[in-house]
Amino acid sequence: FPAHSDRYLPIVVASVVGLAAVVSVFEPNSIPHDVEELYNAAHARLLQLGHLDKWQTLQYRGHCGGCTHNALLGSMLFSTLGPSLFSWKLVPVLFTALLAFCGAFVLNRTVGAFGASAFGLLIVFSPPAFLELSMTSWGNHFESGVAAIAVVAIYHWYSSCPSLPRACSLGLALAWALWIGFSSVFIGFGMAWLLWGRTTVKHGAVIVASGCAVGILWSLQAIHTTTTVFDTIYQPGESLPQLTRIPSKLWSLFGPRQLVALFGMPHTAGGWIGGWAVAASGLIAAWVARKHSAFRPILALGVSFLAVYSVVRFTVWTPPAPEIAPPG
Repeated sequence: FPAHSDRYLPIVVASVVGLAAVVSVFEPNSIPHDVEELYNAAHARLLQLGHLDKWQTLQYRGHCGGCTHNALLGSMLFSTLGPSLFSWKLVPVLFTALLAFCGAFVLNRTVGAFGASAFGLLIVFSPPAFLELSMTSWGNHFESGVAAIAVVAIYHWYSSCPSLPRACSLGLALAWALWIGFSSVFIGFGMAWLLWGRTTVKHGAVIVASGCAVGILWSLQAIHTTTTVFDTIYQPGESLPQLTRIPSKLWSLFGPRQLVALFGMPHTAGGWIGGWAVAASGLIAAWVARKHSAFRPILALGVSFLAVYSVVRFTVWTPPAPEIAPPG
């Protein structure tokens, strides 16, 4: 790799991953057009037709900033390329490219060019479950994960040379992530863990003040919806975290019948081998990198995600035994 590859390599990785994602749009068996997702596409079409003054009220689900976010992006793509399913699928393509850029940025600075390139290749040759999820624009599913990596990238940028403008950028990135959806709340907890005792009071205040910008968007959401925040986070009638659901929530992520679905081969030995290989490689990688500077943000966000995911309503669907989970 040439000198100053840290400046250009993330762009190269993002371009390659983005191109691969565009190509995948032409494979109908791999890329779904989900009914719920198409509500967001219809929202984008109405905005493109001139109903920008109703950008909040046209949203079909309250407290989903990511839905509005994707609709706004889609309306711009429709205005540029014309309304079509292909244009709409460029929204998740952009998120995938952003994921590749931010991940490559962090890895190139902490691990090197090989790590950044390997990250891009893993996205290009990802399991069918990841491809299906990443190319479906629900608004606050895959987008929340991308936001987490983007915030980590800005955290690394801030940590390399702390300054007030960079602190403000980190706070605004957090606000953007939290606007996408309450599924991104774990990012705030993870960043608090990473920054506690490692930043000045002035910089911490700037980060918090900038992050509070999301309150304006949350207020707009609350005004334009009849649902409450608790309707989004908990089951009907609940207003507090339910610790009793923790075992089933963890099983939905790590149960064998869930892992086998990663490669879309639930009835073959290859599916089981592939699922367990992914789980084992993740554990081995975590152990090997446990003392590396790049591992600390992963640990902070990973633990924060599991803590939040384990007590809220939204879940990875777990079919009754012995049925195998579908890809995605």
